[in-house]
Amino acid sequence: MEAFLSTIAANFPMPAWLVSVALIIWVVYIIVGVTIRIFSFVDKANNTLCLFEDVKKDIKSLNGKHTKLLEKFNTLIVALAEKNTLDNPDLFSTNSPINLTPAGITFVEEVGWKTSLENEDNKKNLFEALDKFKLQTKYDVEKYSIVLLTELAGKSEDNPYTPVKRFLYENAKFDDFKVITACAIYLRDKYLESHLEIKD
Repeated sequence: MEAFLSTIAANFPMPAWLVSVALIIWVVYIIVGVTIRIFSFVDKANNTLCLFEDVKKDIKSLNGKHTKLLEKFNTLIVALAEKNTLDNPDLFSTNSPINLTPAGITFVEEVGWKTSLENEDNKKNLFEALDKFKLQTKYDVEKYSIVLLTELAGKSEDNPYTPVKRFLYENAKFDDFKVITACAIYLRDKYLESHLEIKD
């Protein structure tokens, strides 16, 4: 634009005021163009922020639904474990609370869980995993011990439950969930022994 105006000025003599007006128009044109671009950018940014807020609300809603679904799933796991204890009176006492019988404790030793839990690193990792649930009652400890071991049984990486999985692989006659339940009751008792503040 500036070169164009210079060419015109060189070939067609114009009054100075006309050149000044042309320059002012050119400057105004640039300012208006930049302003429009800025407003356009701000508008897009505002729309993006609104969209981002909507996405955050959707994620929060989905997280809430996911938490409820997970809680129901955990309750189902515990209900199955409770039925398992009734079906195996040789391993579990039917009194409340459910406890391991002497045969149940021997069973926990046989599958390798007692030895695994005697390992200080394993015990620390398991107790920290239970601590994350912020357990308030003995029932909560029992429930989440079952949930935790069910989760560990499904993980492929090495974890404190791995020796038990190895035992189950080599002894296919044992029911997986019966073993998980027995190991969870044993874990519950060990956890409560070191968390005397949980009294209810």
